Amino acid sequence: MGWLDDWQKAITPPEVLPQPAPKPRALRVKREVHPVFVQIGVPGEGDPGAVEVHFYTVDGDVVTLTKRDGKSVGKSAQIYEGQTAQTTARVMARALGKEEGNVNRKIEYASLGFA
Repeated sequence: MGWLDDWQKAITPPEVLPQPAPKPRALRVKREVHPVFVQIGVPGEGDPGAVEVHFYTVDGDVVTLTKRDGKSVGKSAQIYEGQTAQTTARVMARALGKEEGNVNRKIEYASLGFA
């Protein structure tokens, strides 16, 4: 082995090993996100009431509450006979609002009698 063999090794491309085929990516189907409005405050004298908006997706006969961008908030329910997806989502959203304690509601303070 002389300098000629070293030079030949230097200019010869390395052996190319076959690469494994890339794994197929799972298709992510973007489901349509629907809004549902839930009344959380009853209107009264001088008070227009309050409404919250929640979002949901439908997959077959299952409704899942989501954020606006479609990410699940962890609550799902089956649509029962005679119900619509919107009705199921509204019931779930009301229950979710009660669980969270409705932290975004308007806080009413009692009048102390002075400005």
